[in-house]
Amino acid sequence: RISNVVQKITPRGTSRPDWMIATELSIVMGADIGVSSLEDLSEKLVGTVAAFAPSSDAKSTNGDGVLMARETPVTISGKAVKAVDRNAYNYRLVVSRTMYDTAQSTVASPSLVGIITDSAIFVNPLDLARIGVVEGASVRVGADGTNIVIAIKAHNGVRRGSAWLPFNHRGVDIRPLLNIASDVVDVRIEPIK
Repeated sequence: RISNVVQKITPRGTSRPDWMIATELSIVMGADIGVSSLEDLSEKLVGTVAAFAPSSDAKSTNGDGVLMARETPVTISGKAVKAVDRNAYNYRLVVSRTMYDTAQSTVASPSLVGIITDSAIFVNPLDLARIGVVEGASVRVGADGTNIVIAIKAHNGVRRGSAWLPFNHRGVDIRPLLNIASDVVDVRIEPIK
């Protein structure tokens, strides 16, 4: 028996630039865009799109992108912004992803059993006494009129006055607490009595 042996995978380092791929795609689709080099593409772009006219010099085709001359000098100015005072009872919420998603294949994976845990909010161990709870107790976490009930745990990596809330875990949906229009979210953590 004789079999043809050919390389199926392109070796590393043989990738092609986007403009070359676009040119080949246009030829396959029956509409040749008339570009055979990066210089041709730059000339066509400068001639077609008025916004790219300042980039007609040779520098624009060499280097890491299009270099455009600015007709007017740019000045950057700013004004001092007064930071809003924080309520001493609130905790600055830090949200991060420890699980990529909550897909069934992720949740049911035997290899991820130790990683996928129930939702919990983490605070500095010294903040537990300030809140008046013990580790593992359920607390009410609220922000902007929205509350969730979640377990609280201590973590030495969390700074005092902050609360870390990982998402994509089982149990509690934390999305109602998040305000995407706000730069920061402060939450109130209260014991459930």
